[in-house]
Amino acid sequence: MRKMWAAAAAIVVCLALGAPVMAQEASPSVDGPVPVTATQACAWTMTGGVQTGTCTYAASDPRVTGEVTLTMAGAVGAPGGDAPLQTFDAVLKGPEGAWTGRYWVVLDFPANVAYAMSVLTGDGAYEGWTYVAAAQDKVPDGNSDNVGVLYQGPPPPGITTR
Repeated sequence: MRKMWAAAAAIVVCLALGAPVMAQEASPSVDGPVPVTATQACAWTMTGGVQTGTCTYAASDPRVTGEVTLTMAGAVGAPGGDAPLQTFDAVLKGPEGAWTGRYWVVLDFPANVAYAMSVLTGDGAYEGWTYVAAAQDKVPDGNSDNVGVLYQGPPPPGITTR
């Protein structure tokens, strides 16, 4: 399992840095990690002090393409000030199942940039799969380009997705 996680992490790093990665055809029968690129476009609402995003997620792998609902789960920051660390519960409805997990967002207020990471685990046809993605949102509005990896196996050690 460590080899699988190490391979998945290496692909995410290569994609984030723009380094070439050998592409694999995206299909449920693929044993190894599958590199994924995606775009996310969100519309946000605030109800009862809880921020919720409804996002369209278009990915190079159809298993992680669909609508994402993000619900703020927590925020850390100075009392009365901005919250530079935010967490969101996430549900991505794919064509043959769903992905659930967490988004972590770190906001750099002086630079007006958000850095996000998500770890989602599959249900339905995607049971036993994990999707890990990262993004840099240059206008912190939830609209971003993402790079990630889809692989069979559990989330990285120490990561709670539900």
